Amino acid sequence: SWGDQEVESVRRLAEATDHIVAIERSGPGAGGGYYTMRAKSMSHLVAPLERVLEEAQGRNVGSTGIGDGGNELGMGKVRDKVIASGVPNAESIACTVATDHLITCSVSNWGGYALAGALGVVLRSKTATLPSDREETELLERMRKAGARDGVSGKLDLTVDGMPLSMQLSVLRDLREIAEGGA
Repeated sequence: SWGDQEVESVRRLAEATDHIVAIERSGPGAGGGYYTMRAKSMSHLVAPLERVLEEAQGRNVGSTGIGDGGNELGMGKVRDKVIASGVPNAESIACTVATDHLITCSVSNWGGYALAGALGVVLRSKTATLPSDREETELLERMRKAGARDGVSGKLDLTVDGMPLSMQLSVLRDLREIAEGGA
């Protein structure tokens, strides 16, 4: 349960924030629960971090949501479209919390990487904003060793939303090429 200490932490985070980006972060559905795309309850696993987003929005702090299934923070912006889309169990899983900006994509990680690459271009960053193939592979290996499962298959594989590592690396290579001006 959330007490005074958690409420104060949320307030401090919101005050210190210029913009919030939520990537693949489950948000509450109409009944207040948190669900996977398959309508499996995750409420016992998910902290209500939308409270940080809502507190920040009350302070006119901008926000961006990145999602791929309709249950993520930000998808409240298009909740009616999620429900009308034919996504199974959409009435239950569709997030009610909107963000100012929304990036929808087939894999949320890819939307996050696209945003990072675009920020690198806009800021003319000399440092890499996207991971190398080695860094991405090592990250997925560490996650697997820690027990993280693929969000689609539920398996301890080097996959992202059912997509093989080779596809993940291919998308990253394409995004790096675009960000570096090669496309």
